[in-house]
Amino acid sequence: MPGHSAPQTLATVVEILKAQLNLAGSMKEFVEEAALQLGINFKGRPLLDVSMDCVSALAGQAQPLTVLQIVDAMHSQD
Repeated sequence: MPGHSAPQTLATVVEILKAQLNLAGSMKEFVEEAALQLGINFKGRPLLDVSMDCVSALAGQAQPLTVLQIVDAMHSQD
Protein backbone atom coordinates (compact mmCIF):
# COMPACT_ATOMS: atom_id res chain seq x y z
CA MET A 1 0.00 0.00 0.00
CA PRO A 2 2.85 2.44 -0.43
CA GLY A 3 1.63 5.88 -1.46
CA HIS A 4 -1.99 5.10 -0.57
CA SER A 5 -2.51 3.76 -4.10
CA ALA A 6 -5.83 1.94 -3.59
CA PRO A 7 -8.80 3.22 -1.59
CA GLN A 8 -9.14 1.29 1.64
CA THR A 9 -11.83 1.19 4.27
CA LEU A 10 -10.85 1.92 7.83
CA ALA A 11 -11.93 -1.61 8.81
CA THR A 12 -9.62 -3.15 6.19
CA VAL A 13 -6.66 -1.07 7.29
CA VAL A 14 -7.32 -1.84 10.96
CA GLU A 15 -7.30 -5.58 10.19
CA ILE A 16 -3.92 -5.21 8.47
CA LEU A 17 -2.54 -3.31 11.46
CA LYS A 18 -3.98 -5.83 13.93
CA ALA A 19 -2.16 -8.63 12.14
CA GLN A 20 1.12 -6.69 12.17
CA LEU A 21 1.07 -5.08 15.63
CA ASN A 22 -0.99 -7.48 17.76
CA LEU A 23 -3.17 -4.72 19.27
CA ALA A 24 -6.79 -4.63 20.43
CA GLY A 25 -9.44 -2.07 21.36
CA SER A 26 -11.89 0.17 19.57
CA MET A 27 -10.85 1.30 16.10
CA LYS A 28 -9.93 4.75 17.43
CA GLU A 29 -7.90 3.33 20.34
CA PHE A 30 -6.28 0.79 18.08
CA VAL A 31 -5.23 3.24 15.37
CA GLU A 32 -3.92 5.74 17.93
CA GLU A 33 -1.86 3.04 19.67
CA ALA A 34 -0.50 1.84 16.33
CA ALA A 35 0.42 5.43 15.47
CA LEU A 36 2.20 5.84 18.80
CA GLN A 37 4.18 2.66 18.25
CA LEU A 38 5.15 3.78 14.76
CA GLY A 39 5.91 7.39 15.69
CA ILE A 40 3.10 8.85 13.55
CA ASN A 41 1.26 12.01 14.57
CA PHE A 42 -2.47 11.32 14.90
CA LYS A 43 -3.86 14.34 16.76
CA GLY A 44 -6.46 16.24 14.74
CA ARG A 45 -6.12 13.94 11.73
CA PRO A 46 -8.78 11.68 10.16
CA LEU A 47 -8.52 8.13 11.48
CA LEU A 48 -8.36 6.62 7.98
CA ASP A 49 -5.41 8.85 7.02
CA VAL A 50 -3.57 7.91 10.20
CA SER A 51 -4.25 4.21 9.68
CA MET A 52 -3.00 4.37 6.09
CA ASP A 53 0.18 6.10 7.25
CA CYS A 54 0.65 3.28 9.77
CA VAL A 55 0.35 0.64 7.06
CA SER A 56 2.78 2.56 4.84
CA ALA A 57 5.23 2.80 7.74
CA LEU A 58 4.96 -0.93 8.36
CA ALA A 59 5.61 -1.69 4.71
CA GLY A 60 8.88 0.24 4.85
CA GLN A 61 9.97 -0.86 8.32
CA ALA A 62 12.57 -3.63 8.42
CA GLN A 63 12.82 -3.90 12.21
CA PRO A 64 10.34 -3.40 15.07
CA LEU A 65 10.57 -0.21 17.08
CA THR A 66 12.59 -0.24 20.26
CA VAL A 67 11.01 0.62 23.60
CA LEU A 68 12.96 3.90 23.58
CA GLN A 69 11.50 4.85 20.18
CA ILE A 70 7.97 4.10 21.42
CA VAL A 71 8.47 6.15 24.61
CA ASP A 72 9.90 9.04 22.57
CA ALA A 73 6.88 8.89 20.23
CA MET A 74 4.49 8.87 23.17
CA HIS A 75 6.13 11.96 24.67
CA SER A 76 6.12 13.79 21.35
CA GLN A 77 2.33 13.33 21.15
CA ASP A 78 1.77 15.30 24.40
